[in-house]
Amino acid sequence: MKRFFKEVTADLVKQMWTFVGLFSAWLVLTGSAKKVVGISILVAIVIWVATFNLRHHETSALKRRIREENEERRRLLRRKKAAQPATQDEGAL
Repeated sequence: MKRFFKEVTADLVKQMWTFVGLFSAWLVLTGSAKKVVGISILVAIVIWVATFNLRHHETSALKRRIREENEERRRLLRRKKAAQPATQDEGAL
């Protein structure tokens, strides 16, 4: 759960200029337009946070696959290194 909040916060920081633009647009409006736009902004942010996992599922799956492939490469390299006989310099007796 802590990781989820950390990822959402990081994504919010990435979207900061979008939120600044929305907030500045809301500031210059008056009357009912201000109310409608304010509610729309809040609803959009709630939907954005609610769908965070859907949008980032593909990214996390890709990262997981890359991590698994790297681990497999490391295992193969270790196995190859262990299979090589230890060579000694024969002339240095």
